[in-house]
Amino acid sequence: MLLGTDKNGRTAWHYAAKRGNSEILQKVWEWAKENLTKEEKNNKFLLGTDKKGMTAWHYAAAWDNSEILQKVWELAKENLIKEEINDKFLLGTDKEGMTAWHYAAKLLNSEILQNVWKWAKENITKEEINDKLLLGTDKDGTTTWHYAATRGNSEILQKLWEWAKENLTKEKINDKLLLRTDKDGMTAWHFAATWCYSETIRKVWEWATENLTKEEIKDKLLLGRDKLGRTVWHDMAYWVISETFHKVWEWAEENLTKEEIKDKLLLGTDKNGMTAWHYIAKWGNSETLQNVWEWAKENLTKEEIINKLLLSTDKDGKTAWQFATKRYNASFLQKVWECAKENLTTEEIKNNLLLGTGKDRTTAW
Repeated sequence: MLLGTDKNGRTAWHYAAKRGNSEILQKVWEWAKENLTKEEKNNKFLLGTDKKGMTAWHYAAAWDNSEILQKVWELAKENLIKEEINDKFLLGTDKEGMTAWHYAAKLLNSEILQNVWKWAKENITKEEINDKLLLGTDKDGTTTWHYAATRGNSEILQKLWEWAKENLTKEKINDKLLLRTDKDGMTAWHFAATWCYSETIRKVWEWATENLTKEEIKDKLLLGRDKLGRTVWHDMAYWVISETFHKVWEWAEENLTKEEIKDKLLLGTDKNGMTAWHYIAKWGNSETLQNVWEWAKENLTKEEIINKLLLSTDKDGKTAWQFATKRYNASFLQKVWECAKENLTTEEIKNNLLLGTGKDRTTAW
């Protein structure tokens, strides 16, 4: 019973940590003390992993339970040697390359993050803290810095930034935090923009302007592309907050040439041939559509507006008009229609909007 595992390799000890029941965890530990050898307690309980490579320590962090994590830590300190504590707990990863530190940032648990940081400073070297915690990645190349930006927790991101400033060189801060990409080519800046976390975007921008060159800010942040060819401009068109979108536009105007704004932002396409205009039409944000339309009128020729926005298609042959019809949003579709009526001939409206089809030969109708 005590050492029996389910099909996933989990013992009762794993489940007690996973479910966050400190009373059961304590009871299982007492039974283990009465019935198991020290070696069995250490290897099967404290250091025992399931098929995902997760220990009770990982589960406590992954399931956001500070009390359980504290309890498991105390038991580890009483029963394990320092090397085991360091290698298997503080720096121990599951099969996804995730440490408890990663899970704390991913789940936005400031208490767990600060506890692990405190215990790490007491037990491992500064080099290990830097390389394995502050800059350590999981199997997707994601650091705690990325996770904090993804979840939009400015408090945790601020704390990670302060620790980084205390421990890392400026070169590492720039290359390994501000400009670091995961396996999909996403920086923390991309993640914050994708989910439109206004405060997080502002903080990353503030730190970037303090530490990066103007060229790096331009090429890696404002115009930096992920592996799908998307810039933050594309990312923000998904779940955009108009105020934040405006802010990024202001930063672009301050740092990019008019030609770059035109070619890379307003008309820039990702690998699917989609502009921000397409994305906004696809996800149906009327206010943002109006913003981009006004900026387009200020910066593009009428021919560019017609051919690159109103009539431009992605790789599936779909226009913004066709994307807009799928949103079931009458007011939004009306806005796209008005933009078309202002600029297209009757023939273009008929052939490209009303009767136009994508590669699937489906009209907006």
